[in-house]
Amino acid sequence: MRLLQLVQRQAGIARRKAKALIDRGEVRLDGELVLDPFQEVDPEAVRELEVQGRRVPLERKEPVVYKLYKPREMLSSLYDPKYPHTVGRLLRRRGLQGLGLAIAGRLDRDAEGLLLLTNDGELVNLLTHPRYEVEKVYHVAIPRLLPYRHIYEIFRKMQRGVRDEGERLRIRRGRIVRRTKDGTVLELVLTEGKKHEVKRLIRHFKLPLERLVRVAHGPVTLGSLKPGELTRLTAPERAALESLKKRLYSTGSKAR
Repeated sequence: MRLLQLVQRQAGIARRKAKALIDRGEVRLDGELVLDPFQEVDPEAVRELEVQGRRVPLERKEPVVYKLYKPREMLSSLYDPKYPHTVGRLLRRRGLQGLGLAIAGRLDRDAEGLLLLTNDGELVNLLTHPRYEVEKVYHVAIPRLLPYRHIYEIFRKMQRGVRDEGERLRIRRGRIVRRTKDGTVLELVLTEGKKHEVKRLIRHFKLPLERLVRVAHGPVTLGSLKPGELTRLTAPERAALESLKKRLYSTGSKAR
């Protein structure tokens, strides 16, 4: 096994983060600093793994996945010294801090909806790396009644892509969820995960944004979860993720 894979698996982090930590000299193996993420290691022979000054347990962890309805004003972070209302604090209250859970795809503080949490670093990488094009579905509430023609024109332009701050932002598809005299709710499906992507798309068309909710990430949906609720994935949900894993790897698109 490569060192990169060992750190990813045992620390429950994405492949890119594991590589970055090794490159920065923040990983020690049996007390020795290691800087080659592709160094071959025998997991059974490793006595001590240290990441960012902390010892990482070496026993093989059972892969687990939870889903959380992140409410507005909760920070998508495991720890923040200046802001206590974090995902990490919720995990500690639930006694889950020892599982090594990582967040697969964060949400802005003022956004809400589905967050997936897992100690499977490979899964984190698959769900978040833009190369895999895993769909993320958002419901966007606009406090304005938008004409149908205007909505479909916006969808067409979003699918072609718009330029913002030197980046091309686009959606895979869009649809109307609800349209009343009080406002319009649009569904946007994205795969790239650029920073603040949905907000930037809405801002590009000079639309007011009242509410932003992620309702699905890959095959997992928010379902009947209420804000602040956290639950382990059901067997069918876990099977759907495993099926997604196999399909992505069978395409030969595994990120390096």
